[in-house]
Amino acid sequence: MHKFFANFARQHVVCHNRVYLKAHRLADKDNPLTNMEQPIPNQPEFFRHVGSGVPAHISLVDELADILHISVDSVYRRMRGEKELSLGELQLICSHFKISMDTFLQASHRRMAFTNRYLDQENFHFRAYLTEILNTFRYFQQFNQKEMVYLTKDFPIYQYFPFPEIASFKYFFWMKTFLNFPEMQKQKFRTGHFLDDLTEIGREISIQYTKLRSIEIHNPDNILTTLRQIEYYKDSHFFESAEDLDSVYDSLCDMVSHMEEQTIHGKKFMKGALPHPANIDYHVYVTDFYIGDNTQLVTLDGRLHCYKVYNGINYLTSSDPEFCRHSQRFLENIISKSAYISSVGEKERSRFFNMIREKIDAYRNNRIHSIAHV
Repeated sequence: MHKFFANFARQHVVCHNRVYLKAHRLADKDNPLTNMEQPIPNQPEFFRHVGSGVPAHISLVDELADILHISVDSVYRRMRGEKELSLGELQLICSHFKISMDTFLQASHRRMAFTNRYLDQENFHFRAYLTEILNTFRYFQQFNQKEMVYLTKDFPIYQYFPFPEIASFKYFFWMKTFLNFPEMQKQKFRTGHFLDDLTEIGREISIQYTKLRSIEIHNPDNILTTLRQIEYYKDSHFFESAEDLDSVYDSLCDMVSHMEEQTIHGKKFMKGALPHPANIDYHVYVTDFYIGDNTQLVTLDGRLHCYKVYNGINYLTSSDPEFCRHSQRFLENIISKSAYISSVGEKERSRFFNMIREKIDAYRNNRIHSIAHV
């Protein structure tokens, strides 16, 4: 056993719950990897962490018995710490529940585990990207208590999906300009792009979004992200026609009006629907200072999950308790310095949406241009 473990006890790197070994022997005798008899320092705490991510209608004990191929009694002994988990069992559990082993095996609080799934034209195309978002929202719905706090430097992408023309433009821009998909490079945008292919899945995401209680932190300059994307395509002659450009602006205005209606009522509802008291609450805060951050912090039955957007559209996910609590404190601080405009705060709410419409009108009527404009 000692000979086996001597070969194993090297610095570990975990990515998508696969363990990669590097030829660097661990010298710290207190590192949990150097103790085969106790691969994690606090086994009951580990199972509490696992259980916090399991929906209430699923039996954690039965699930573990199936995963490990052991009896229910054997599961309980491990949960109480009477029987130590083997490294093989730990890896099976972490793989099944999508938990990084780093969370429990590493001693340093400076290293934190993240899950990454990024868009590219070969392995993870846009339909797969949207499907993963949809499945994530469906996963949220399995929990009794669920809430999202969203700080964004653009409007939430879920707000775009019910409006086909602006949603189609965003899809096109992301694939052609952000991700440089080869098949898009010689194409110009027309409003028919993706309408049949991706509109329905975007609509399904929006339906799931309206079922999730959310707190969103906005800034009037959030609209500039999309306006500058449109302006860039206008200057680059990437619109198929002037009619396509107008339809994108019209769709963007419709989206803003729908956001305003939801904010007035403090409720989420789909485009074309009427607000109802039973609808999910929609809490919107407005801040005058620009943060430049994209963070979604989701609480599921008391457990925090943090989603950080990078490279425009891709995101990293972590359930690391310390990282999530730090993000939570940061968001709470921003909220404390922001104005609440859902249902109340009519003056601030009107000012916020009027500022957005003024910016759209200025770009649409060429009173503001991009740097590259000639």
